[in-house]
Amino acid sequence: MIQRISVLAKDTFRNYCCNRNNIENTFETYIRERYLMVKTLFFLEDSEKIDQIVHDSVKFTGQSVYISLSPSASYSFERSNIPYKSVRDYGGGEERYQQGMENFERIDRIVTILDKELAYLHNIPTLTPARYSIYNLKILFDVLWNTIFILKTIIDTEQPDFIRLYAPHQGKSEERIYAFSNDESVYAKVLSMDGWITPIEIIQESDPDRPDQQIMGKKNSSISQFLTWIKERDLLFNLGLIGKRQGLVSIVKALYYFVASWHRRPVLIYNSGYNWDDSLLELHRIGMVPVFRIRDKTFDKDISKNNNYQKEVQKVCKAHPGMREFDQILGIGVSAFFFERLSQIIGRSIQESIAVYPLTSKIIFQKKICCLLHSVRERAIGHAIVQAAQDAGIPVVSWQHGGAGYCYHPMMSFIEFINSDWHFVFGESVAVSYRTTSKRIGLKKTPTFVPVGSSSLDTFQRNEKKSAIKQANKPVVYISTQYLQNIYFMSQPYDPVDWDEHLWDIQRQILNLAKKNPDKEFIIKLHSIHKNKEPLLSYVTDHGIKNVKIITSEMTVRELTDIADVVIFDLISTGILQVLTLNLPIFVYTGLHVIDDEIVLQLKKRGYIYENTGELIHALNEYIHTRKVTDYTIDTTNGDFIFRYGTDIHNYRSAERAVKVLNEIIRPR
Repeated sequence: MIQRISVLAKDTFRNYCCNRNNIENTFETYIRERYLMVKTLFFLEDSEKIDQIVHDSVKFTGQSVYISLSPSASYSFERSNIPYKSVRDYGGGEERYQQGMENFERIDRIVTILDKELAYLHNIPTLTPARYSIYNLKILFDVLWNTIFILKTIIDTEQPDFIRLYAPHQGKSEERIYAFSNDESVYAKVLSMDGWITPIEIIQESDPDRPDQQIMGKKNSSISQFLTWIKERDLLFNLGLIGKRQGLVSIVKALYYFVASWHRRPVLIYNSGYNWDDSLLELHRIGMVPVFRIRDKTFDKDISKNNNYQKEVQKVCKAHPGMREFDQILGIGVSAFFFERLSQIIGRSIQESIAVYPLTSKIIFQKKICCLLHSVRERAIGHAIVQAAQDAGIPVVSWQHGGAGYCYHPMMSFIEFINSDWHFVFGESVAVSYRTTSKRIGLKKTPTFVPVGSSSLDTFQRNEKKSAIKQANKPVVYISTQYLQNIYFMSQPYDPVDWDEHLWDIQRQILNLAKKNPDKEFIIKLHSIHKNKEPLLSYVTDHGIKNVKIITSEMTVRELTDIADVVIFDLISTGILQVLTLNLPIFVYTGLHVIDDEIVLQLKKRGYIYENTGELIHALNEYIHTRKVTDYTIDTTNGDFIFRYGTDIHNYRSAERAVKVLNEIIRPR
């Protein structure tokens, strides 16, 4: 059933509604009776509602302006031959970036208040659960601020008389991993708030039940139970990882080291260890055993689904004078929604911290843990575990989990190394970048940064397979980054509003290139969040492109590089580091993101790098036909970039280097 939500600032409309016996279609009737010529903005977020927009638009006299809020909506307008604008047409990237940087200060003011006022809930002096929520709070602040900013910019520019938003299904579940989910409409929530002077109608449907997903879950329950059983047995899990990544012989070695270790020094790995997981054999060799595991899921049974602390957070939000600055954002009344979502996030953080801290402290004491190892922290659980380790007096050593250091990225501090004692990084240039970041954001405690390389990149190279496909028949592989949708940060100098449409432009040009080269197979790997592979699938179907395969998680980057003729990237990321451990030619687009000039120059020695999409596509087409690019020479063995930001491609001994440093850290104990 469609829910129609009208948000109207003018008392005349409210009085008009009250004075009519039949209020059905009141909004449209009001328009027809009171205005002859009006300007209506039609916002399309859900591409499936394009037919409804076409049907509804005939009811409105005057000027209609159609605005796309997503790449799928943009393509829907194109398919229907409807002239439209997208959010990217309203510019203003630098102002948004500044707004995002100011949000760090706003978040700091909020968490300082809440941690002080709510300390009585846990009575552990070192715990700061509100501050542990910074990852989700930054998303909440940035997405909410940015959505209001772009809507106000559009309305101020277009000066409409009425607004209609066609939003996606309204989900029934309030359970989210992040501050927002990509299944909800932030635009619908924002346009429902007080403060808009233009009449607004939101058209949104309830999310239908999906029983097929429940059946799928039952079908796989036996496998899931077995995997859960393995994960709960650390030794078996670790040996399984060693065998999967390094072979059966390595399992035998690890068992020998485990049994033969006379002076054992147990270590604890939090969540997926990334590079630590690829260093397990070396940890066993040097006697850092047993290797215990602690995961977010370890505590799920101890964390109530009922957020008992949410009400306590809300009380502070409503009563504390320092919270009044957050009642409005850019003149829009956000307090009801903002404080509710804020309370959910921080209430959950308090729950997690209270459950995790004592249990971690107990594990460290009982297992005689010598060191905590980790890579990424997004939830409060990770931060509380780190604090428990710090309070127990054992060192905390983190290790960079993926590509980084190419530009100023302050969120990496809170995701990877805040409160660590040592932080292992891939290369010296990453260490320099992280030191600069720590200084700029004013971290009170900066870890010691140690360049050791990446055992995961080393493993990637060791597992290289030689493809049996003949050179002429190998596919072009395009590894694309993700649409931001509702989950992003405004902490780097790029425009998040332009990102999704910009990325869609690149993807479409690659599809057009494939159509021009029907004898060449193209594989496009989308980010795993793109479950429905739209709008690419529709574009391929509409244009009869037969030589393109679109995948998400069907093949790994490792498997793709085994069969690829050439690899294309639209963002400098971990995937590039993985490919650079091999001798494959790469094409990289650098226009999505601001990258330091020196880094681009280093990468140009190794691959074909372009900031302009037209030049990128022209060079790709030339390479497909001639195996070279005019006036551009690369050396596929050049290691300048990967030496500085990845690993040592001459000896691939990152695990040995990392564990040697770790041994020195633990030895004084």
